Amino acid sequence: MAGIDGIAPNERQLNLLLALVQSTKGLTKVQVLRAVPGYGGDEDSDARGKMFDRDLAALRATGVIIATPMTSSEPDLESIEDPEERAKVRNDWNLEQALIRDEFLYKFSASTFEWPEGFKPSAIQSRLLQLAARTWAGSSLSEEMDMALTRLAAIGDAADPDALTDIITAFRPIDDVYLDVAKAIEDGKAIKFVYRKPAGIVGERLLSPWKFINAEGEWMLQGWDHGAKASRNFLLKRIVDRKIFTVNNPYHGATGEEIKTAADDLAEFQAKNVAKIRVAPESVAWNHFSMDDEESDIKTFTFVDYEILAHEIRRFGTSVRVLEPESLKAEVARGLEAVAEAHA
Repeated sequence: MAGIDGIAPNERQLNLLLALVQSTKGLTKVQVLRAVPGYGGDEDSDARGKMFDRDLAALRATGVIIATPMTSSEPDLESIEDPEERAKVRNDWNLEQALIRDEFLYKFSASTFEWPEGFKPSAIQSRLLQLAARTWAGSSLSEEMDMALTRLAAIGDAADPDALTDIITAFRPIDDVYLDVAKAIEDGKAIKFVYRKPAGIVGERLLSPWKFINAEGEWMLQGWDHGAKASRNFLLKRIVDRKIFTVNNPYHGATGEEIKTAADDLAEFQAKNVAKIRVAPESVAWNHFSMDDEESDIKTFTFVDYEILAHEIRRFGTSVRVLEPESLKAEVARGLEAVAEAHA
């Protein structure tokens, strides 16, 4: 059933999510009510305020983490004997809470999505999410949402062009080979592909694929490498083939011990790859690397592939300076020099 502006509640909630994802600073409730399609575009009112609160609750129920404004505890009204004084205290407290909620900046981070407690998507639900995310990735925003983002820019909150891609990545790997490999996993079939290691080393792999995992924001394929006769983890981005074909080799299913070994190998590999960067305040990179959570302009984190990380860092130009390790510094410099030579 359509609501305000002829927009159904589920569409309004999606509009709210898109606005929060695109916002770099966060939005107050009044800004949401004015800019986001579905709230009528008017000043705050009790009905629209309650609608906004219900929509936030609905998003949180799906696993989207949105900060809650800190409010003071309700006063002990039962201890106040004078009815007029009790009414005044209640009214003052309500006004205080309304002011806190109005001035609070609601913000969503794409990296803070969690499934609701106790929920695990079935194979069919996972496939539906994959198809929905693919459709989203290939579609443009509605005309109403485009106008809303323009309004957000007008109030000084420029949209982050990478934000929607980031949230899509939280649902599925954006990679041509994903669906082919997913089908091989479901069918219990071995696959063969060409894989490129850092420094351009290329080789063919015969793999019994087990599952996808996400490490440091990069999607990886975990399985049994028939050539190495051991469990291995492969970055999807480094699979050279754009179309994966299954082969007739016997499929090697995973045991609990083999899964644990693959996970331990990946954790050990990540622990050895530590990057330290300095990020310029008030830059796009500052938001991208979630620097508000850091105590200074320096961030230390682990990574899985220095070439892929270098490519990501180069996008921000002089806003990011690599401090460690030397291999990452050299790769960032090499890429920048190549760009300079090609376009000088």
